[in-house]
Amino acid sequence: DRRCHNPILCEAALDRDRPVLVQIVVTRRCNLACGYCYEYDKVSKPVPLGELKARVDALSNLQAVFVPLNGGEPLLHPHIAELVRYIAEAGMVPMINTNGHVLKSPLIRRLNEAGLFGMQLSCDSLEDNEVTEKSMRRLRPKLELLRQHAQFRVRVNGVLGSGNPAEMEEVAKAVVGFGFGFQCSLMR
Repeated sequence: DRRCHNPILCEAALDRDRPVLVQIVVTRRCNLACGYCYEYDKVSKPVPLGELKARVDALSNLQAVFVPLNGGEPLLHPHIAELVRYIAEAGMVPMINTNGHVLKSPLIRRLNEAGLFGMQLSCDSLEDNEVTEKSMRRLRPKLELLRQHAQFRVRVNGVLGSGNPAEMEEVAKAVVGFGFGFQCSLMR
């Protein structure tokens, strides 16, 4: 069946002037310092909410569809749930890319209520190593919280090259065991 089941996406895909996906960096601050990442620091303040809302308004005028929120670590932004709600109310699809380390039940519930569509978490190895702290050991309790509380889609991305490649299959099995999607990318 080749019919389009989501008219908004089909319309956006056929419109050469309409952005389908636009990422917004909400903070450069991160709670980790992974060896392969260059998109963080330990000192930057979050982008002010008013400025972020102005960016969302501009994206709404362009009729953007998907708006992933990135960082640093976007969950460190003090108004992340409010920003997610603002994106959803503007008719766009809010998403978050995160390491997940700061996830707690109340934050997951606020993101549910705000209308988050999807969250992508990073997990690169079974255990921490000299390149990454994004390990299944650290992420497992957060995945359990997400399984219990998240009403949005959850996917985990593993980065090949930041740990033992043989571990990635075990990471994938663990993620799928929680009922979440898994994908893999190469270290940049």
